[in-house]
Amino acid sequence: MQNRFDRKIIIGLILATTLPFLLLFINLSEVLPITNSGDFWAKFVFITANVSGLIGTILLVWSFLLGIRSLVLLITPDLIWVLKVHKWIGKYGLLLVFVHPILEMIYYLEGIDWLFVPNLSTETQVYITVGRFAFILFLVIYLTSAVLRSRLKYRPWLYIHYLSYPMLFLTFLHANSIGTYLNKYLGLKTLWFALLFLFQILVIYRIVEWAGWLKPKYKVISKSKPTENIVILVFQPAGRSIKAIPGQFIFMQIKHFGESHPFSVMEFDENTGQITIGIKTTGIFTKKMEYLDIGSRVMFSGPFGIFTREAHNDKPKVLIAGGIGITPFVDVINKFCNDQTILLYSNKLSSQILFHDKFKTLMGLNYTAFVTQEEGVNKSNIVYHRIDKDILLRLIGGQKLANNYQYFLCGSPDFITSMVDILKSNKVNTSQIYTEKFSY
Repeated sequence: MQNRFDRKIIIGLILATTLPFLLLFINLSEVLPITNSGDFWAKFVFITANVSGLIGTILLVWSFLLGIRSLVLLITPDLIWVLKVHKWIGKYGLLLVFVHPILEMIYYLEGIDWLFVPNLSTETQVYITVGRFAFILFLVIYLTSAVLRSRLKYRPWLYIHYLSYPMLFLTFLHANSIGTYLNKYLGLKTLWFALLFLFQILVIYRIVEWAGWLKPKYKVISKSKPTENIVILVFQPAGRSIKAIPGQFIFMQIKHFGESHPFSVMEFDENTGQITIGIKTTGIFTKKMEYLDIGSRVMFSGPFGIFTREAHNDKPKVLIAGGIGITPFVDVINKFCNDQTILLYSNKLSSQILFHDKFKTLMGLNYTAFVTQEEGVNKSNIVYHRIDKDILLRLIGGQKLANNYQYFLCGSPDFITSMVDILKSNKVNTSQIYTEKFSY
């Protein structure tokens, strides 16, 4: 229930800061009653152009704000949902930014080149050209984020995304200088300067955060490598600490002004504050984890996420993990495992199975490891086969018991899709399925 309330706060704030601008349409009263339909529609286009630009800019600020994880955490830990809102605004809400110059072009009876060709002949034209530059930057960001994101690697996309900083600054400068209704209504002008001030503060805050100066510091106190491409690190707080609940994740930064990447908290010790993380070393950033020495210091932010929150009880539950997707379930098993907790853990090779003996001891026959790309003899806790509909039904006690459990799935996107399909084929209600795709 708290999670729903948190979401309502964010949605309410977005609506409260955008919808009032629709009141600008009362300016249509200047051409009512209609004596000339041409005048009416010209006025309507002009007002719509201004409203779309103003609301679009505020949505840009919200998109920027929702991208600052530490501030979002003040309202809700549900970062996955917040990022969905962030992406939705970026993909659909910001179309208003596109509508604004198009309608201005139509109102002034200009050609398409008017949108892009600089004009520095007068002071007004200079500030209109400032808007043109902001629009060009917006198009670059929009196309690479909303249209081409799946084709771009993370780092090129990230660097292009940083163009949002100068874009927003130019947008504010453009609107403050020539905004018709901003100059007409003192309240709007005051709001606009407040937003500009907020944006400047947020930029400074992001730079300070990027430097890592505000983040809790941790040091490596233990390091192991149970498989060829898995590293398990234990971190001890070196000052201010983070308190994580099972299923949450943190962002790790290993150097000042460096990248931050998310990792599930495998185990959290409430007494010492120690955080254990299991990392699959497949990318540029994660491979650096292999070279962290004992005593190395990193910066954390978080914790984020609400995955497995519904599993923090003694109710019947089935945990289904693929590969490194086991990490958010380890602490759930440590703290909430009982004889109604079932774990299905899938890996390509038997050598990749983590904590096999531990799970056998804690869960007995309620734990089954699946090996999909290796032949072997099936045993009580290990099956050389993929998880399928029949095997799953057998392990949970048959079709009659299928909806007695809640199901928690974590793994690659393809693994999640496959498991959801299996559960649906077994007539499991979708309301009882909780997923987290282990990807970045």
